[in-house]
Amino acid sequence: MYASATVLYTAWLLWSWTERTLKRKLPEKSLSEALRLLENVPWVRSSAGKSIREGVPRLSGKQEEVLTALGATRYLPVV
Repeated sequence: MYASATVLYTAWLLWSWTERTLKRKLPEKSLSEALRLLENVPWVRSSAGKSIREGVPRLSGKQEEVLTALGATRYLPVV
């Protein structure tokens, strides 16, 4: 029981923090709208030698705007 309450509280905390971050930069967007906008973004993994790079190849202007507002980048660090 306590574990599920902790998981629900943590999920709510992350949701509200992310929504507040988004509202500061894009007040007209809700987090639900932002997630719907980003749900079809493709994820690409490429490698050259021992280096692996992951990220998104193309974003629309609105998708880029949402990612920037949330403090995200298009790429994961090089492994």
